[in-house]
Amino acid sequence: MKELLILFIIITTFIVSTALFYKAAGTLNPGKLNIMSAAYYIFMLQFFVGAALIAFGFDEHYTLAYLIDYKHSLNVTLTVIMIVSVAFPFCVLVYQKFMKIKMKQSYNEFLNQSTECSNDKRIFKIIGSMCVVCSIFLFAILIKIGYIPLLKIVHHENDFLFSTERVRNSALYIVEPHLSNLILFTILPLTAYICFAYAISTKAHKWVLLSTTMFLLSVIIKTYKFEKTPLLFHLLIYILIYIYIKGGIKIIYMGAMGVIGTGLLTFSYMSVGFQGAFLDIYNGPLGRTLFTEVGTLSYCFDLFPRIFNFLDGRSFSPTVLKMLGMNPDLHLRSAKLIMDYYGSEKVFNGTAGVMNTLFVGEAYSNWGYAGVAVSILWVALIFTLVIVAMLKMKKQPITVTMSAVLTIRFVTIMHGGFCDFVYSFDIIVTITVLLLLHFLLESKGREYRVTNILKRFYKRKGK
Repeated sequence: MKELLILFIIITTFIVSTALFYKAAGTLNPGKLNIMSAAYYIFMLQFFVGAALIAFGFDEHYTLAYLIDYKHSLNVTLTVIMIVSVAFPFCVLVYQKFMKIKMKQSYNEFLNQSTECSNDKRIFKIIGSMCVVCSIFLFAILIKIGYIPLLKIVHHENDFLFSTERVRNSALYIVEPHLSNLILFTILPLTAYICFAYAISTKAHKWVLLSTTMFLLSVIIKTYKFEKTPLLFHLLIYILIYIYIKGGIKIIYMGAMGVIGTGLLTFSYMSVGFQGAFLDIYNGPLGRTLFTEVGTLSYCFDLFPRIFNFLDGRSFSPTVLKMLGMNPDLHLRSAKLIMDYYGSEKVFNGTAGVMNTLFVGEAYSNWGYAGVAVSILWVALIFTLVIVAMLKMKKQPITVTMSAVLTIRFVTIMHGGFCDFVYSFDIIVTITVLLLLHFLLESKGREYRVTNILKRFYKRKGK
């Protein structure tokens, strides 16, 4: 009887959640993906399905073995996931109603709208110059590494240790750490996306050639730490740019891309030494997708406040802590603390990273259930603002690039931590760079918009 009740609740919640996501996204057609539909598919795959399977006894994943209060923590996790699946899209719908957005109609109009493109020599020269600088930094870091990580994934020596090489590569930089990271991991991919947007908008040979070159370089930098997920999301940004400019992709082609993505994931797992049954739901990519994030979320409810007191905002970045009058040295991400506690063996070996999970996990770790409620309201607002920006800005290559990048960035940090929705240096830099390029380059006429503004200002001063 209890099992039937749980089944009824899960099925009902799934139907209601899907309906709300559909209305908030305007469409759940994979060929017309946007920020809400992308959030739906990833949330369902990485949280809802895993939580449902655990509720029905599929609970032998290794992450669950470390829980202190096993039953209570899993029950709370299932409940919170069910609440988020309904409350998050519902809040987005409320915000859309308040901002007078009819998502289905507005999104279709956006997709059918032609892309305005100013393809003069100055744009190509400026973007090309940025590409040259990024390429120099990339070649310099590859010289320091001593090999091309992407080629090591394809072919490597038997004694090659990916875990230790990942840590070593992460510590390398050119000139200065912050500058190196900014150029390599933010500017280089952004220029690659912009080149692709101009290439498919103009079909000019120079943009196609530059886009192809930057695509190869961006794939190299996305795999330099031998991570698998960043590359997949990197490729997904390209798909989104194409969808936003061309108005969509046929579902059969999206299916083919999904198969290719699965093949790449399979190959990368095998290349880095994965051993075992590849279709085992508890191990490899299936286990990582279905259970790891859910298991990590259960750690949040298991650890706080039973073992550690709530962090009370310490997971904010040092910059925000300083603004709040708190000691920035107190900064501590809950994902890091959870890894230190539950993954102590990897910490001892020096191969540990962090244990990221759904944004409500970090919110709970800092402020309890009140944090969970507020985080849903806040993240829904951020998603709505991204939708508004996408629909209201002129459809030009750089604005389309910004929409695609922000779509994937916010969908991915949904599983990275709530505090990144409050302050993220990477997102701030991304928005700033793209907006500057947009205002400087994508002018209506032959002159820069900023130049026109300055001319009008000085003309008024002269009067």
